[in-house]
Amino acid sequence: MSKVYSFRYCEKTFCGYCLRDESNKYRMKCDNMKANDYDSLMLTGWFRNGNSYSYPDNSSSCCKLIPIRCIVEDFTPSKSQKKVIKRFNNFLNSKPSIQHKPQTSNPKPEIPKELKSKIQISIIKSLDGICEYSEYLSKIVYNKPNKIEKYGHYSLSTCISISGQNPDFDKDSILQILIAHISIELSNTQWSIFNTCNYFINIKDSNFTYNPKPNILKTPKKIFNHIYTSEIVSADYRQSSFELYKEYVVAKHNKIPENVTPERYENFLCGKNLIKEEPSELYPLGLGNFHQLHYIDGELVAVGVLDFVPSGIVSMYFFYSPKYMFLSLGILSAIKEIELVKENMTSSFRYYYMAWFIYDCVKMNYKDKFSPSQLLCPVNYVWVDIKKCLKDRLLHGFYSLHQCSEETFNKVNEDMNWDDVNFYSFLDEFLVIEKDREVFKFGLYTGTDRNTIVMAMMESKQFMSKSMMKRLIFKFN
Repeated sequence: MSKVYSFRYCEKTFCGYCLRDESNKYRMKCDNMKANDYDSLMLTGWFRNGNSYSYPDNSSSCCKLIPIRCIVEDFTPSKSQKKVIKRFNNFLNSKPSIQHKPQTSNPKPEIPKELKSKIQISIIKSLDGICEYSEYLSKIVYNKPNKIEKYGHYSLSTCISISGQNPDFDKDSILQILIAHISIELSNTQWSIFNTCNYFINIKDSNFTYNPKPNILKTPKKIFNHIYTSEIVSADYRQSSFELYKEYVVAKHNKIPENVTPERYENFLCGKNLIKEEPSELYPLGLGNFHQLHYIDGELVAVGVLDFVPSGIVSMYFFYSPKYMFLSLGILSAIKEIELVKENMTSSFRYYYMAWFIYDCVKMNYKDKFSPSQLLCPVNYVWVDIKKCLKDRLLHGFYSLHQCSEETFNKVNEDMNWDDVNFYSFLDEFLVIEKDREVFKFGLYTGTDRNTIVMAMMESKQFMSKSMMKRLIFKFN
């Protein structure tokens, strides 16, 4: 029998979803839980976190946590999930190629404002000096010298058109007059005419030396076909997994690196809290705590923390290398875990559990995309098709979701129904407790704290089935 202890109500605790201190839940601990006992607890709304098992008080908590599971037998990837799969396959199957990306030239320095002003004044005076020919000039446009060009000079655009039929003047003549006047104005400055080309007057800064560097190609980067592999291993501590976890929580959740220790990681994700059972005909993968390790080209890139229970696989946690974020590894791992259930499906082993679902939490939006999915009604403890759950029911998880479906409207989980049970007689006959390191049926216990234990169990029957109360050992100090 599984032995639970430290049973208590945790009020106003920190909520990792909305980041407020308004989460209320019942909590108990168990160091060695049988997988089938955990399965029964989970089917009434309990989920594991390390050696701690929690049941949310949705009637008073900030976020309404509702258990969600996918019916693996009928699962087909959605359109968006197929795109994720295609992107991943394209990444794996990318052909060897060489990417050339030229290195950009150094930024071109801008001329100081005072020099801009001098140049512009010189040009304006030059244009004023040829005003006697203005009747023949319909347009003269010059570019403001606002940056040094490729070879360290400025271009003055002289778009000149001639009006009238005066044979003494043509476009080239006017251009030469303009050049002469500009040369005079710039004679006592650091500027001089560099050359002319196609009616562009190029002005050079004599104090500026420009040595353009040739573009340097980056070392050709080869992209080879990538090899993806995965394996299921026991939930032991591995240094490579810890290093990946640390990298993930620091980058994704802004954790302080010094606070991410091997001890905390091991207590959170590596404890063998479920008693391991070897594979059998009924449970081809065995039962217990496992890690699914994902590799790309031999490098550990992601780890899925999984519980194998009689009814399916529970996804407890997932972490990955931030540099592979573009591959949506979380979605891919969930699909792979669903495939794992499907490949080993039996009459009972047929569900994929995604722990909690919160309707108005962005972090949870991906879960209901694994269709068909069901939510556990927190009142009648029956599973309801998520598509039939009304929006207001999801927002207030303590309401009865089963009312949304005609199929489940009159259904009640009889194992959770205590209405016709004489609770005191039930405790005396079936409850097993541990007190002062001795284990015995509660009916034989005559200690002074007997009424205290009865009150504690009276409270627990709100969220614990009759069968579970029969199967667990309750340790009291």
